[in-house]
Amino acid sequence: MPSTFATAFDPRRNNFDAIRLLAASVVVLSHAYSLTGAQWEPVSSLLHYGYGGTLAVQVFFVISGFLIARSVHDNSTGEYLAARMLRILPGLAFITLVETFLIAPAFFNGALGTYFRNLAWPHLGNILVFGEDPYIPGVFAKNPYPYVNGSLWTLPIESLFYLALPILVTLAAGRRWIYLVLFALSLAAEPVCVAFGLSDEHLGGFLFRTVSTFAAAKYACWFMAGVVAWTWRDRIGFSAGACALALLILFAARDSLAAPWMAKICGPYVVLYIGMAGGFGTALKRRIGDLSYGTYLFGYPVLNIMVSLGGRHLSAKAVFLLAMPVALLGATLSWHFVERPCLRMKHSGLRWLVFRAREAPSETDSSIRPNMGKE
Repeated sequence: MPSTFATAFDPRRNNFDAIRLLAASVVVLSHAYSLTGAQWEPVSSLLHYGYGGTLAVQVFFVISGFLIARSVHDNSTGEYLAARMLRILPGLAFITLVETFLIAPAFFNGALGTYFRNLAWPHLGNILVFGEDPYIPGVFAKNPYPYVNGSLWTLPIESLFYLALPILVTLAAGRRWIYLVLFALSLAAEPVCVAFGLSDEHLGGFLFRTVSTFAAAKYACWFMAGVVAWTWRDRIGFSAGACALALLILFAARDSLAAPWMAKICGPYVVLYIGMAGGFGTALKRRIGDLSYGTYLFGYPVLNIMVSLGGRHLSAKAVFLLAMPVALLGATLSWHFVERPCLRMKHSGLRWLVFRAREAPSETDSSIRPNMGKE
């Protein structure tokens, strides 16, 4: 029997956590070059498919679409939303508090009294996701990019996709072809925006305070690719040959007009194939924890700290090498003392709901199922 994504995927043995940690590290590497004003970036130069940070975010969205589609289909809406909130908000709250009360006061160009009276408290609104703002006036003021955390812009977009997916699943009602149609439409979203001049932030409008509509359109296809892969997992072959062919197509298409289209079609298959091709990721998570989210959150502010302390004397490579261990330390603290304890709360709460469902089915939503620990 030919292997498919359905037979290849094992939630207890896969590489997704390792891929996400690698992608988060690539984001830090890419930001090290942009935050130091470098004109050259190694990932872009090597792969010819854009900046490393952009590619890493695309990888994040593909994996999220795949695993989140699974979560939507396997859990009740209440379970799903609770799981999403407890996965995103605790780590975000932790980095926001660190930025507000440790990093920003230490690097504020002015009187601390002014900072705490007028500037500190609005930044706490980042915890609410959709009000995220990367900037605090006077903090990192002399850096090339004076943002406290320029990585947070992806969280509102991802959260919007998380909220929209249960609605989509309800409307689709088992008609899987709808996901293919939406994926095809999402492929055209970015070029249509460009054609109509909507790629300009001011003309295209904003979904959130600092996130343009164009940014959401740009990454929708990557998320939908993951959703389609999960929804059609029983019909998509899991093949090393297909993965090699996809890589060959990507190599041949680089720097051509077809490159963006091939990236959106072939790229997700490569990411998901590698994600299901072994168990290194889950083994790594058991050993050190899931550090990808924390690395992503801590990377940007730590980089700007290094840039601020080193001035113009540090190269991008030096800034990265200094910042990466600190970002990993922050991610480790976040995972072991904030994120994982909150996820354990989620699991215990879901077990209580399942127990109630078994004891009193007439009073509890019958759609609740004991699927613990799902993404």
